[in-house]
Amino acid sequence: MGVEAGVITSLDNPKVKLARSLKSRRGREKAGRFLLEGPKFIAEGLDYGWPIQYVLVAEAKLAAYGQLLERLEASGIPMVRVRDGIFNVLSDTVHSQGLIAVANKSRASWDSLVAHGRPSLVVIGDRLQDPGNLGTIIRTAAAVGADALILTSGSCDPFNEKCVRASAGAVLRLPIVEGEKEEELAGKLSRAGLGLAISAPQAKGALPPWGVDLLRPTALVLGNEGQGVSPYLMGRAEVTIGIPLAEGLESLNVATAASMILYEAWRQRHLAPAPDPSHAAGCTA
Repeated sequence: MGVEAGVITSLDNPKVKLARSLKSRRGREKAGRFLLEGPKFIAEGLDYGWPIQYVLVAEAKLAAYGQLLERLEASGIPMVRVRDGIFNVLSDTVHSQGLIAVANKSRASWDSLVAHGRPSLVVIGDRLQDPGNLGTIIRTAAAVGADALILTSGSCDPFNEKCVRASAGAVLRLPIVEGEKEEELAGKLSRAGLGLAISAPQAKGALPPWGVDLLRPTALVLGNEGQGVSPYLMGRAEVTIGIPLAEGLESLNVATAASMILYEAWRQRHLAPAPDPSHAAGCTA
């Protein structure tokens, strides 16, 4: 099995130091890399052809992952044994599974997204802050076949370890474009023929998801957990969507609302005919 000879016993080892630096957003942005922890996510990284640089393996777990380590070896990915105490410093989980991969971050861009034609369904996270929410939205967007997730400047890092876990690995599958400025993004969406649909539960005139024609090319905007969608994007909305709630309740968690709207888009596209134009508002392309 292609595990490098010797065991890392010091936190000063360059491979360990790099992995430790990736536990912070600043470190991830500087290195252009992030961490994948556990056999499931590492195997999915291999399945999707993700560029994994190397894998750190806890000594005590070396014999537990023979088949996966063979796949890594066949892919030419270096594997390095790490003393268990050192590995525990790197692990972000209470009960570590003994495998951490250092992988390159995604380099998705708007240009790469539109290079092969107009997207049909894009999700936009406008200054989302909670990595658990973002990971859930990524997971749902991938499940309904969205073309991409776009994050405006000020959003949390989709390669945060909590976000990667909450996405159940979907962060490896869904193209993610980061750091878009609102003004530039609005123009890009318009030129691509994507109508702007805003999730705004308290907006006047907001329609339920099933009252909106989501068959058309749509960019669904999900706003900051506390402040909602920015006034700039709100002012350019072609339709606003709100989830009807029982009396006394004000709003849903943004990830829950996103799931309901995205699955209504999936339902319309796969299970139902187009809504009657006289009863449904849509995003004009």
